[in-house]
Amino acid sequence: MKTMKTTDELTKILKKIKPDDIPAMLEKYESMFFYGENPFADYMRGLLAEKNIRRQDVFLAADIPEGYGYKLLTCEKRTRRRDVMLRIFFAAGLTTEEMQRGLKLLGLSPLYPRIPRDAVLMVAAYNEMHDIEKVNALLIGNGFAPLESCGADKS
Repeated sequence: MKTMKTTDELTKILKKIKPDDIPAMLEKYESMFFYGENPFADYMRGLLAEKNIRRQDVFLAADIPEGYGYKLLTCEKRTRRRDVMLRIFFAAGLTTEEMQRGLKLLGLSPLYPRIPRDAVLMVAAYNEMHDIEKVNALLIGNGFAPLESCGADKS
């Protein structure tokens, strides 16, 4: 399996590319780009495969109905509730950087370190807390609302 360059590494490469070199660059770094109609679905499929994690296990750990979870990961359904996606990201064992990229691909606000609740979530991710109950206990213990469950999310 090819090693995927980080977004920062790819950005550094792009800064050096001249307009006439675009075709060669696109060919050389083809595996680094998202070509499908749904970059988020491609991103998550690749991450879960790389981590050898089954989607069913993620949904169970995130306490999200399996059918709804599949629709969220394929973007058949969308939610504006960032907490629901964070549940999936924590349950999937994503790093903080992977969570940030997922949120951005979905058009949701990334975690922002100057927002206290987001800072607590970032600490949880940096410390590889993947258990939703433990993440919620950390939030509650520090005076913040737990991650919302999906409930009857219609958005």
